[in-house]
Amino acid sequence: MDVFWRKDTATVQQVLDALPEKPALAYNSVLTTVRILEAKGYLKHEKDGRAHIYSPIVGRKEASKLEVQRLVHRFFGNSHEQLVLNVIEDESLDASELGGSGSYWTAGEMGHDRISSAAFAASGCRAHVERRARRRGSRRAGMAFA
Repeated sequence: MDVFWRKDTATVQQVLDALPEKPALAYNSVLTTVRILEAKGYLKHEKDGRAHIYSPIVGRKEASKLEVQRLVHRFFGNSHEQLVLNVIEDESLDASELGGSGSYWTAGEMGHDRISSAAFAASGCRAHVERRARRRGSRRAGMAFA
């Protein structure tokens, strides 16, 4: 999708040419991916002779939002709270990576009041990460949210 967002329109060959050389991808692999993106509603195509010229239907922000919705539906039973809890329970997550993120979880900044479960998860986020950091003996546990 990055290629389409950068170029606005592209053929499969142009996408293939724009991708890094390593790992080398086959034309058919790129074609299959482009067709899947079209079937999902991210791309459309127009015929130009024998070639299909693809262009994005959705922007980067909308595509990200749609994929997060699919992820929440598919793996977390439509629970955004479960997604947030899964992220904060990730063993590789450090408390410093959450610095300031609590401010993003207020209903006013989100522009609506449907934030109760996410706000609940976020409120426990700081304490959870700090407890985990203390168990690991991290000195940054209390400083990450200062």
